[in-house]
Amino acid sequence: MTIEEISDGLVKLIVDAELGAATVRALSSSDIEEQSGVLLTLPPALLVMFDGSLLESSDLPGRTYAWTSRWRVIVVAEDLSGGAEPARGAYRLLDELMKIAAGADVVGAEGKARLFLESQQIEDAEPGRVAYSMTVRAETHFQKA
Repeated sequence: MTIEEISDGLVKLIVDAELGAATVRALSSSDIEEQSGVLLTLPPALLVMFDGSLLESSDLPGRTYAWTSRWRVIVVAEDLSGGAEPARGAYRLLDELMKIAAGADVVGAEGKARLFLESQQIEDAEPGRVAYSMTVRAETHFQKA
């Protein structure tokens, strides 16, 4: 699999879950304020970002690798509980994300990756918004051509 295939697959997995009016897409530079690093995205939103990986040779010629990549899915909401619209709150979106991603497979043209949940943490967001991220681990194989 490729980084792009896993990114696209993770976005599709979340989109297919139909989380109401939430925007779901890969994180872009326009989502972050350049000087402060604060998220500018309009809530509710779930943004997918590649966060690094580890390759371990799994055969002697070094042509096939066990590939573990880490992804952050950033949840941006207006508040924690959603107020009058609980489905739009950060906690509800994080709960739904856990249900969607835990043990799921992301399939691409070059294979599939199994997803595992790792951690959640708070992120910087514009005043009047909250943001959390969930780290998701994807395990697959990479084969040198």
